[in-house]
Amino acid sequence: MLFTPTSNLTSAAVAVGAAGEIYTVWNDPTYNNNTGTTFFAKSTDGAQNWAFPPGPPNSSGYAPTVAVGPNGNIFMAWSTSRDIALSGSTNGGSTFSSPVNVTRVQNSFGIGASVGWDTGVAVDQAGGIHVVTTLWRSLGDGFNDVIYSRSTDGGRTFSGPAVVYENLPYTDSVGSTPTVVARGSNVYIAWQQASGAALFLRSTDWGITFSTALTLGQGGGGGGSCHIGVDGNGVITALWQGADGVIFARSTNNGASFSQPAKVPNTRWPDSSSDLAVDSHGTLYVVWGRVPPEAPSIQGDVFFTRSTDGGATFSVPVNVSLTYDEDSSHPRIAVDQNGNINFVWMETFPTTKLIYRRAK
Repeated sequence: MLFTPTSNLTSAAVAVGAAGEIYTVWNDPTYNNNTGTTFFAKSTDGAQNWAFPPGPPNSSGYAPTVAVGPNGNIFMAWSTSRDIALSGSTNGGSTFSSPVNVTRVQNSFGIGASVGWDTGVAVDQAGGIHVVTTLWRSLGDGFNDVIYSRSTDGGRTFSGPAVVYENLPYTDSVGSTPTVVARGSNVYIAWQQASGAALFLRSTDWGITFSTALTLGQGGGGGGSCHIGVDGNGVITALWQGADGVIFARSTNNGASFSQPAKVPNTRWPDSSSDLAVDSHGTLYVVWGRVPPEAPSIQGDVFFTRSTDGGATFSVPVNVSLTYDEDSSHPRIAVDQNGNINFVWMETFPTTKLIYRRAK
């Protein structure tokens, strides 16, 4: 299904509500005379019909993401290049609040400080909002840190930002946007260093304090991404870009330690832009972008696999994009409580489009 044609897109994101509502967000930085706008779409009938209500006001920025709280409130966050902005909706996305500046990095780190283009946002069972991104302390700083902010009042105000991972000594920069997941009082953050190492942080006190970073394993370098999923028993799965494919590791003790890294079968280097969803029963859903060797310059496809036995075995990968003459990339995935799988991805050749697909 074609969502929207546009002249330029940054990566999209997708989330689902408790009753299976589907929410997706994206940004067109060339919209409105190059001032940019964050867009929002929703479906409440299993993607048969879509509504396109106005997105947040004054939402110029990049690479938005979206999360749904336990009471159905929707939160969108995006980068303004200088800071991270967040807007919420209490009426199912019909309207959004005026954006709040989450990070305010110049207040804490001085003139010249800025954040990365992407951000991670999660909402815990108590309605607390957790936001992570990267920090450059100055315009000439080639090494960035991981910063974290939290809100306990529905997104009206935020703490911090706190530096939860400081890149000292300056030998290996953060290579990807951190992702964050919140379950009860546990908050988990993961990312990949520029060298390829996948790192993990955890908090057991709602994000007040964090552990020392734990190295999950090595990867292919070049700043891949590391994603986290948690099942109904609290088992954590981390997924990142490896040197010869997509790699995962699991934790059964709330992130105190992880299993040895294992490769998702039938993945390879340079399979990239992977994403992960985990349902309450522990099924792992993995999606990634693949550039076939016969068309390395223009053609990318989106592939999917799943595991129902905790990663012991995976299904045969399926090409979900089916766009053999177009370039599909940056897939994202969300799974609802009934096992419905929701994909979004971008197509950038020969024209730019945002695509949605649903599977069971």
